[in-house]
Amino acid sequence: MKLSWFFNITALSITTVLAGCASSGSNQENQLLNNDLSTSATQALATQSLCCNDLAQVTYPALETGKKLINGTSPAMQFESGKSYFYAAKIDDQYLGKQLSIHSSIGKTVFPLQVLLLKADHQVSRSLPLSAFSTTGYSLMSSPALKADIQLFPEEKFMIIYADNRMMGKSIKIPHPEKLKEKATGIVAPPYPDLDIPFSPWGVVEIQTAGNNSALSKLLSSEPVLSSQNTTTGSAPAATAVAPKSSTSTVAVTASSQTQQYYQQAIQQAVKNNQIEQAMQLVAEAEKLGFNDARTVFVEAVKQK
Repeated sequence: MKLSWFFNITALSITTVLAGCASSGSNQENQLLNNDLSTSATQALATQSLCCNDLAQVTYPALETGKKLINGTSPAMQFESGKSYFYAAKIDDQYLGKQLSIHSSIGKTVFPLQVLLLKADHQVSRSLPLSAFSTTGYSLMSSPALKADIQLFPEEKFMIIYADNRMMGKSIKIPHPEKLKEKATGIVAPPYPDLDIPFSPWGVVEIQTAGNNSALSKLLSSEPVLSSQNTTTGSAPAATAVAPKSSTSTVAVTASSQTQQYYQQAIQQAVKNNQIEQAMQLVAEAEKLGFNDARTVFVEAVKQK
């Protein structure tokens, strides 16, 4: 009885996901995901006027995580791969050095996304083609998508997400959703063919902050790279221990003014010399010794490059 109840709940969950979560999200989002609008979208793009002639003319609102609808109300521009609607954003300092996860949701159609990352002067830092995005499968909590995790570099200040126009009229194959039910229940179902999902100039893109596992991401986050310990290194003046205010056994450490000055100059010089890894190591050492502003020194040095 309990096993039957589990399978019923599992099947219900799968059915909800495979229906495209029609009960959630905006009406425009559901329209984009649950209908094949590729033909009308292509026709609309053909007559859409261009907003800009070059990347410097684009309007860049502040980047916000979440879902972005790219449709007939989005601006359009001519790119190397053809004319495309696009989403543009300015990368604020809160994202400096972080990792972003970018998805293009697969519904009845999918947006063949590409990404441009630009420097402060709007020159291209990196270009990520469609091939950089892998296809995720169905799960009990999400539908499939094209996905890539992007580690942002300190010099990257703007982002543009647009479609590879060369993919229009083509499609991508994904496993039939019934195969998920078979995997979840263990009941062998009749063979189902893979689905052909056409590419479209319109789609739903989602941007989220990915897991920040890199050293640079940890360095620039609000959490300390290393917890303060009562240790010193031979490469810099020693730190001065201060008695803790609380009754716990944790020993707070603060660096002397001489130590702080040493690390401040060393970090700034390392960044100036493009020795980012060395600068990060210096920040880690400085925080161990109680120089709590070392991270701020690093970030300011990067911003002034």
